[in-house]
Amino acid sequence: MVTNYPQISSTPSTVAGTKVVRKAALETVNNSTTLQDDNHLTFSIAASQVWAVHMVLGISGNSNADMKFTFTLPSGGSMMATGTVLTDGGATPTSRRGATPGTAIALNDFITGGHTVIIDALLVNSTTAGSATFQWAQNSAHASDLTIAANSFMVAHLLV
Repeated sequence: MVTNYPQISSTPSTVAGTKVVRKAALETVNNSTTLQDDNHLTFSIAASQVWAVHMVLGISGNSNADMKFTFTLPSGGSMMATGTVLTDGGATPTSRRGATPGTAIALNDFITGGHTVIIDALLVNSTTAGSATFQWAQNSAHASDLTIAANSFMVAHLLV
């Protein structure tokens, strides 16, 4: 059975406990290891909610810079997250995981050029409402661009 869904916009939309967020434009970091909020990949999270998040990111970058990421949550929130790098050229995919909001998870296996990064996370909020925000930066500062492509996306499913 095929279900036709409305076009995905860059504004977070919610349908029956699922939020879909699409990057409306590419975003670039250059020569910086400071985690920064993504301009698009964020959504509101109510008190005591638990969300399963799946992301597909089109990445271009330099092998000397690599990438790191995390999520920020309201105070007291927790997470489990895994990032997997799929490189052009058939290299073996590699994964890294982390469990502390605001603490970087390094993806060190970039080759210069294009990549697909798959991120899966379980975000558990505390008793304070706020935002779940994807953050990212270069893992090693390098005078080259690290870019997340437009149309990269996040799908979040409300579990509790």
